[in-house]
Amino acid sequence: MPQAQISIDVSGQEDLVDALDWQTIFSETLTTLKKLSKAVAVAKNIKQPRSARWRIAEASTHSPLHLTLSEESTDLDDPSPEAVQVYLQGVRVLEAEEAPDEPPPFFDDASLASLGRLVSVLRKDTRSLIFSSPGVEPVSATVRTAINIDELIGAKFKASGALEGVLETLTVRGKTNFKLHDPLTDY
Repeated sequence: MPQAQISIDVSGQEDLVDALDWQTIFSETLTTLKKLSKAVAVAKNIKQPRSARWRIAEASTHSPLHLTLSEESTDLDDPSPEAVQVYLQGVRVLEAEEAPDEPPPFFDDASLASLGRLVSVLRKDTRSLIFSSPGVEPVSATVRTAINIDELIGAKFKASGALEGVLETLTVRGKTNFKLHDPLTDY
């Protein structure tokens, strides 16, 4: 019976971990594992992979916050154990000092974006994120992971220039881009 298992250890800047940061870590880990499981299933030519059902196998609220997720399956073709391996290897690749030229195997832009949202908590009140699985060396996700993800899926072209006129209102809404409208040309 194949079994996939992944543990997450989270330390906050202070003794406690922020609940919203933990929610982001938990949900984005599951989202990324689901995407990687599908990618592994396609690569292994598994016709109808079943959706993994992860369960909390172990939890500790002592610092660091520790959670172990487990997924047991009777399917011999279950892609989840391999998806966990791919996940940990992908984080390890993205921790490199230099951004990789291409994404880690099985990581598409959506998986990278999900992992990017996960490590974004490191820019807030979370001090460290460590992922592990039996038989695999633990891997830490750091701000370097976020930087390398931005290099891989960020803007491929950057330019600067000047605009002349009056800027009446600018609303950013959490994004780093905005649109200007020219009433003369209606563009």
